[in-house]
Formats: sequence, C-alpha cells, structure tokens
Amino acid sequence: MSFHHFSILPSRKLSFFQILYKYIFWSFDMFEIRHNNQCWIFTKFFKIFNWHFYLYISSRLKQIY
Repeated sequence: MSFHHFSILPSRKLSFFQILYKYIFWSFDMFEIRHNNQCWIFTKFFKIFNWHFYLYISSRLKQIY
C-alpha cells in the first residue's frame, strides 16, 4: 500500500480527484489483502488502468483551468 505516486500531482484544483483516487486505490489494496491475492491480476490491472485514466483527467483539467 503506497501512494508515493500521488506526491507528483500537478495542481491544487485536483484535490477532489486526488482524494477520490486515493480512496479507490486504498479500497482495492484492502480488498487484495482480505482475499489473499485471489484477484491479484484483476486489481493490478484495475489500478494501472485507473492511474492512466487519472493522469488523462488531470491533464484535461489543467487545460481547462
């Protein structure tokens, strides 16, 4: 469970998305631990996909503001 990649966030206007994605990543980490890595591949894929989606949203928001 590490959020080190969240320290490189571009703007303070993204704090809502930051909190939202921290919650999503955290809940999936807890899910992984509870289920003894049964869904390890799924959660890893989901995290990677969400992280790219998050970067896309943040870049779009930087263009808007």
